[in-house]
Amino acid sequence: MKNRLSYLFFMLLWITVVFQPAYSQNSVSADKIQISWLVSGHRQRLPDSLSKTSVRDTSIILPHIRSYILHQFYYSGFFSGSIDSERITKNGRQSEYKFFTTRNSRYITGSIVLNNTTKDSTGILADWHPEYLKKGKGYSQKELEEDINRLIKIYEEAGYPLVRIDIAHIELKSNPKEVNINLKIDSGPKVIISGVIISNVKKNDPKYLAKITGIRDSSFATPHVLEMGRLNLQNSDLFESVSTGNVIEREGQYYIQYKVDEKNPNAFDLLVGYVPKPNGGGTIVGNGDLLLRNAIWNGSKLQLSFNRLQKYVTKLNIGYHKNWLFNIPFGIGGNFHFLQQDTTYQIRDLTLQSTYNLNSATQISASVRRQVVATNANIANPPAVLDGNAVFGGLGLSYQNIDNLLVPHRGVRLTIKIETGVKRISDNRFIQDTTDARIPQKILHFDLQPYFNPFRRQVLTFSIHGYFIESKYFTESDLYRFGGANSFRGYREDQFKASRMLWGDVEYRYLLDPTSYAFVFGADGTYLRPRLTIRDKTMAKQVGWLHSFGIGFSFHTRLGQLKFTYAKSPEDSFSNAKVHISISGNI
Repeated sequence: MKNRLSYLFFMLLWITVVFQPAYSQNSVSADKIQISWLVSGHRQRLPDSLSKTSVRDTSIILPHIRSYILHQFYYSGFFSGSIDSERITKNGRQSEYKFFTTRNSRYITGSIVLNNTTKDSTGILADWHPEYLKKGKGYSQKELEEDINRLIKIYEEAGYPLVRIDIAHIELKSNPKEVNINLKIDSGPKVIISGVIISNVKKNDPKYLAKITGIRDSSFATPHVLEMGRLNLQNSDLFESVSTGNVIEREGQYYIQYKVDEKNPNAFDLLVGYVPKPNGGGTIVGNGDLLLRNAIWNGSKLQLSFNRLQKYVTKLNIGYHKNWLFNIPFGIGGNFHFLQQDTTYQIRDLTLQSTYNLNSATQISASVRRQVVATNANIANPPAVLDGNAVFGGLGLSYQNIDNLLVPHRGVRLTIKIETGVKRISDNRFIQDTTDARIPQKILHFDLQPYFNPFRRQVLTFSIHGYFIESKYFTESDLYRFGGANSFRGYREDQFKASRMLWGDVEYRYLLDPTSYAFVFGADGTYLRPRLTIRDKTMAKQVGWLHSFGIGFSFHTRLGQLKFTYAKSPEDSFSNAKVHISISGNI
């Protein structure tokens, strides 16, 4: 027993002696060391990965810091910069390791020699005027790289996308302190495009997709041409994403290749809303949209829309449009819009429209629209509209350059449309009042919405909407209807009818992922409701100011984009605001 106790005591003593240094070392290694870099007494910023270490890791991290400091000197043109001394100070468990350094004088740019290995691109150098690399000016490698990148862009814009520029040699002279630079330029061939290749295409015709890029055979492969093709594909709304264009070679010929992630070509959009009543209860409203692409022809769109708005008010819209006729960015189509206002009247609009794409982001349009209004002759009260018809001619401009069609982070959308026409009233109730039954009218309608991405995961967008109609007489069919989930949120669907309207909103979005976000918004605007020709003879025109705010989220699901909005206007209490749920996706 005594021998066993002696043996156990000996083992404990041995473990204590052997493992004591290791324990001590581990306790010391827990001490943190702050790293500081000083240049002539002024602190400089170190990367987070180099600004702190522990006692255990000093032998590993300190050589990296020395290399980083000297590299920063060299990169900025201070080739004589040096580390003068290093010192460590300790305050309890916190220590600070200081590097004392001196930049010394900065080198200046001396001679710049350009060796161009391709004779047919020699003339391009005449367009290059260095912004930074000027003789006698302070040198830095960052400015050298920026000037080289500018020169590369000049070659690319001239049709040399395979250009390569290398720093062949840098010579340092000590007296005076100059940097002589020798650049080697290999422009590669001037690339003439033989065609466009769209990768990963299964649901669309590759020949049609190559056509809508707008890139013609025998074009030069310039950055402008490649970006134009990418934007044309992206704005077609056929893809989740489109890559930047790459130049590839096949059997001695050059092609532009885009990699795409296709959507299902057809799309739907369903919206359901709950509109509370002031005295309790509420109304369910909703609308549905169906978009069928490539119906009959490639590049065509058939759109069906049905809206159930306020009680006994329905809308129906049918449109068809064909893009890229005759291998040019020209399109033609038509649209029929029908509105039934309970049993009081109907409005029917038939529009024929042609479009032309000026570039990948800008489209102009011309249209002819005929409107027919029919009232119920059996109603006892004075009508809000009068029987008649109108013919309008219009011009439009739309601009869209955004980074993502589903959930934009950056970019802008703009549409402007001007119409002028004549309205003819055939209703006897109007003719008894005046003989002026031929009424000229002019209409201006615009929408603007930019998107900003100031910080990671944050998007700020605001929108401005306007409508103005000039006419001597007004009926309800002349007025613009707005309000609801797809216009002025917080109010009932088509709650307002105005001859002049101007409103805008601001929306802040916090991105949960690239296609999902939570948002808050606020809206403000004004409108003018004119005196109607028949019903409102004794009533003055009305001017109103509108305000609303709300919250919501938009979430990407397998079925589509699910959106929830809770919007409040002054006419609602917090517990009785407007609620809308919508889902849109591809099928």
